[in-house]
Amino acid sequence: MGKKPQISATLPAHVHDEIARRASLLGDSKSNYLSAIASWWFGQGCPKVRSDEQNLGKPGRSTKDEAQLASALSKRLKPVPKNLNVWNLNSADSYVLHDDSVIQGLLEQLGVPNLFAQAAEHDKVQMIVAFDNHPTHWLVLSFYKGVPREGGNGLLFQAEPKESVSREEMLAQLKARAAKAGSEREVKFSQIPELPAKAPAHQAHTHASS
Repeated sequence: MGKKPQISATLPAHVHDEIARRASLLGDSKSNYLSAIASWWFGQGCPKVRSDEQNLGKPGRSTKDEAQLASALSKRLKPVPKNLNVWNLNSADSYVLHDDSVIQGLLEQLGVPNLFAQAAEHDKVQMIVAFDNHPTHWLVLSFYKGVPREGGNGLLFQAEPKESVSREEMLAQLKARAAKAGSEREVKFSQIPELPAKAPAHQAHTHASS
């Protein structure tokens, strides 16, 4: 077997220290733990991590290589099953869903089927509601109507794993989205009305996106 290719990385001190801490707790090397992070990123479908990646794969701006990259990424992402159970999300995976019919089903599972009923009456509105009492994920549900948006108008569902995204990081994301939307309201989490007595056991899934 040939020697695996290697990449040297320069990290901020606080990032280096956290990787060193985690690796030490696991009895592993820093390089192996950093390799595991990179492999996890690849398994998630290589999500964009820099602002200059936003143009990759866009029509009219893509090079041949970028178009091939976009195609490869789409093939690595598994389609979301129509019967997705919001109480049985893989605790390590992120979910980003755009299919209104699937999201409406998730709203019913959460006990909030009419979450955006009032917002739908407006000609132009952006509304974001985040829940922090799901057992494994931070849940963010959004409704867009009459506003210019790359993904089109409608519903958006996002679930970020609590095991890898801290509460402070999630709040920072929400505040950034609120600021971009021009909202001056205080950003805070809401509560899912009724949690199931016992959430289903977690099953292995790969990252899903639709």
